[in-house]
Amino acid sequence: MEQAFNISKQENIELPEELDTEKIKHLFVELPSDKVELLANHLMRPDGFAKTLITGSIRCSEELQDRIAFDFAKPHRSYYQGNFKRFYDTNDYVSFGVGKAQQLYHRGNSEKSAEKEKENGIGFTMPAKKLLSQNSVAPSWLCIGLPSLVEKHSERVVSDPRMEKYLSLSWNELSDIDMRPKKENFLELVDIARKADLLDGRDQAEINMYKQTGEYPHLALDETIILIPKIQRKTIEIYLKKKIKELQKNVEEIKQLFGVDVSTISVDSVLSRKNIYWYPQENIEIAVEYLTTHPEKIYEFLPQEKHI
Repeated sequence: MEQAFNISKQENIELPEELDTEKIKHLFVELPSDKVELLANHLMRPDGFAKTLITGSIRCSEELQDRIAFDFAKPHRSYYQGNFKRFYDTNDYVSFGVGKAQQLYHRGNSEKSAEKEKENGIGFTMPAKKLLSQNSVAPSWLCIGLPSLVEKHSERVVSDPRMEKYLSLSWNELSDIDMRPKKENFLELVDIARKADLLDGRDQAEINMYKQTGEYPHLALDETIILIPKIQRKTIEIYLKKKIKELQKNVEEIKQLFGVDVSTISVDSVLSRKNIYWYPQENIEIAVEYLTTHPEKIYEFLPQEKHI
């Protein structure tokens, strides 16, 4: 019988940096701020992800339900927290998690272990500083435990000169910053949390893109890096084919909103985008950390960002 081929850790086989999970995790915490590019991440479940790939634009669930069809968008609260089809559970804004990939919004099975949930993952990412520069975008919360971070006075934190202005603040003042951060110091604090190894990929460091002058927010996919696990390529192709077929009932509505004719679109045309990162890492969290610590890779997909 043929035996399984396993590489022992003792053999010290050097992995390519793109696949070296431990090194990626180490760099994510240890690299100085001028060597990383903090990313704003918008993760999705398969239904929303496929429709977004097909239409070419990230939109809020309220607009999609209102302008396409009620069942076109599946909001997190109404479809994935047991409150099926409640219109008021939709959002009129688009959320992004800065720093790490937010696990919550790509989960589909609450019975899976936390580690199992991290496997694969699909979504969109872009430099956070560019997104925050838009007038329609503002921080929602940090939730990095800033009061405790200051109170503990760990060497890693105190030695960071950016922390000096926070050390004299009261617990209440720090809590207020943690829950209602200002745009001007948001990324600085996220980076301090990164260096203190306090980013956990849960409900942290959220920014939102809001309505402006009555117009719903939207983000063209050309401004993002599309994250798809390499090992799931065939599955994605099959799923996209299914979704394109489903969307034929909404051809006119989609054409009116997105300017996309889904009656002529194909899987090949959808996946021909140059900004798709077919990531080889074990999950989307490590993929985001790899891109964060390798800005040159980001510029391969978004060359327009290199000189910003």
